[in-house]
Amino acid sequence: LLSNIVHMLGVNMTNDPVLGFEENPKGFWERRELTFIHDRILADRDREWVSPLHPVPMPPVWWRNLKQEKHRDELRAYRDRMLEDPVPWTGLKDPRLCLMLPLWLDLLREVGITAPKILLSLRAPVNVAKSLKARDGFSMEHSGRLWTSYMLHALRFLEGREYSIVFYDDIIRDPNAQIDRIVSALGLPVPDPHVRKDIRDGVVSKELSHHSDAGEACTAAEPLFQALLEAKETGPGPHLGNLVEDMWQDLVRERDICQRATDYYTGKIELCHKKLGEVTYLKDLLSAKDSQIAG
Repeated sequence: LLSNIVHMLGVNMTNDPVLGFEENPKGFWERRELTFIHDRILADRDREWVSPLHPVPMPPVWWRNLKQEKHRDELRAYRDRMLEDPVPWTGLKDPRLCLMLPLWLDLLREVGITAPKILLSLRAPVNVAKSLKARDGFSMEHSGRLWTSYMLHALRFLEGREYSIVFYDDIIRDPNAQIDRIVSALGLPVPDPHVRKDIRDGVVSKELSHHSDAGEACTAAEPLFQALLEAKETGPGPHLGNLVEDMWQDLVRERDICQRATDYYTGKIELCHKKLGEVTYLKDLLSAKDSQIAG
């Protein structure tokens, strides 16, 4: 929704909008090739979407690891093609950007873009969880962990940078006010009245709010969600910063536990393969002896 609106306000968000389906009938307004590259980076780090490791942080400064150089080259080529488009403004939208943010900040810095305009799209975690349950069959608990992880990744790497929070429900309730908020945050020209009408009547609709959060919450994600709602109005402050740091350290501890468990079971699997090889060797040796005896 937010990417579609930004596109209509004059920022080229994609040349190839991904078509929608039942859960998102108006499309995703993402750059498909970019999402594929991001997925390959995550897969190389055992962080595929369905992996239990997906929500936990990757190793420190992973984006500068030489293993990623082939992906950096892919993204550099994509960046250069994107910036060559003959349009005044261009942008990116992909939920994976929450995880890829330090890599992209490096890539933009290489071409002199040191202060990109950033919108942080905020949606109630319980509504995200319901969408993921309907689409992927994820539990509310796991979906809440994913929402928290993505937000923490983004906020961690946005620290010290200017960004604006745009709340999904605010767009549904008052699209005109949110158009003004977006225009101001991105430094765009004031849109013509017909553009506002097209956004209000053609892009925003009550039907987009297909999951209500009435009476429900993702308990673990709720403190961060409430802090972001406050920051939306007052700007990021010490409360949000301290909460992000505490919750980030919890994620890091979870990563370290997962890594130790992975190393332990990897060692066990390797030992099993070794023992299986020994058993196969002995079996072949006995078969050869049996053949000699039979002969």
